[in-house]
Amino acid sequence: HGWLVNHTYRAKLATGAWRTTTTYVGYPDLNMIRRGQGLYLELKKVGETATPEQRRWIAVAQTIPGVRAFVVDPTDWPEVYDLIVQPAPTVDT
Repeated sequence: HGWLVNHTYRAKLATGAWRTTTTYVGYPDLNMIRRGQGLYLELKKVGETATPEQRRWIAVAQTIPGVRAFVVDPTDWPEVYDLIVQPAPTVDT
């Protein structure tokens, strides 16, 4: 469907703690872009909530024209799937 995709992974440290492998606290886990659109998703397990930093990234991303940004869990996947498979917008060049 033409998306360029970046997924931020977590790494387990020698101490046993988990750390996300990004330099920005709260940066969304899944980022997808294609002509005229962006999709930023903070991925959670059912019942988990986003941190204040994660909510801030999502809120700011939502202010960008053409960008959709959400905190999602597995119950949201039907809607996420629909966003991903919809045709890309036509952009005049």
